[in-house]
Amino acid sequence: MAEITTLSAEQTDLLRGLTDIGMGNAATALSTMINSGTDISIPDVKVIKSDDARRLLTVLSGGALAMLINISGDITGKLVHIIPAQFAERVISTYYEKKISSWDDLNEMDESVIFEMTNIVSAQFCNALSDQLHMLVDISTPERCKDLSSSVVKNDNNIIFINTMLQITENGSKEFAVFVPENECINCMAQKLKR
Repeated sequence: MAEITTLSAEQTDLLRGLTDIGMGNAATALSTMINSGTDISIPDVKVIKSDDARRLLTVLSGGALAMLINISGDITGKLVHIIPAQFAERVISTYYEKKISSWDDLNEMDESVIFEMTNIVSAQFCNALSDQLHMLVDISTPERCKDLSSSVVKNDNNIIFINTMLQITENGSKEFAVFVPENECINCMAQKLKR
């Protein structure tokens, strides 16, 4: 497949709509988990050069905890959760009080809560994709990622970068979720929605 340099309006709308539904389901799952309201931003869909993607991921993740999910099945790609300390504190404090001054403060129990939240939110996102497209979508176990840019951007091809913000309404804390589908999945996804 030729390298993607741009998306058509139809492809952009498709990816924005699918991501919006998926993150809406993810936000509902998080809201249930923490017993608090949540909100999402309109997904930002773009094709960007690999070097720009690396820079953007570095900026977004600066000082935050990055969790990486690999997506496999009929749709392949990556889902990244960039979690600032205030967001992590709120999720963990659903179960017990926690202040985070450094990511070294996380103990095994804290990490377990964050991993479980990431797993639940990611599963809801991918289940929504699967339901909408009638395609198999599976996820890996979440992994803490220290070098996000090299873990997500593996070559020098342009990538499709879909960024959404997930917010906890009570304290305004937010995480960024970045969906990076493999370029070759786009036409297949579009064809499935046309049937």
